[in-house]
Amino acid sequence: MNAMNLPVNINFSSEIHDGDEKVDFSFQTIGQYYIKESKHYLLFEEKNEQQGKVSTTVRWSDEEAWIKRSGSVNMRIPFQLHQKTSGIYELPEMKLEVTAQTDKLAHSWNEKIRAGLFQLKYTLSTQGESMGTYLLQIQFKEE
Repeated sequence: MNAMNLPVNINFSSEIHDGDEKVDFSFQTIGQYYIKESKHYLLFEEKNEQQGKVSTTVRWSDEEAWIKRSGSVNMRIPFQLHQKTSGIYELPEMKLEVTAQTDKLAHSWNEKIRAGLFQLKYTLSTQGESMGTYLLQIQFKEE
């Protein structure tokens, strides 16, 4: 299982709660899933009509994860279960230092059907102001 490298179909969904507002965002794409030194990786590209292309890397192990996005949006945020972590969120017009409080970090891989799931729930804030609670779910299956 340590040298796995698979092309995968990805269903990405994000739910953002900010006060009374809820925003859903989802897309399908293809990418790569691999395991290296007991860390799991998903690499894929987001195509966003407003922002253009964004390359995304999601890396995780049992207690921590990290998301890096680069392109029209640049983001690098580490996540540790039940901890606060600091990261950077950058748009063309501004750069924000952000804090993530991670409430849920879960992942699974089913060898029989060659499919996996990554889930992350966190509250993002900048300068003490909440930017909302994010629930990410990434389902991936061998192509």
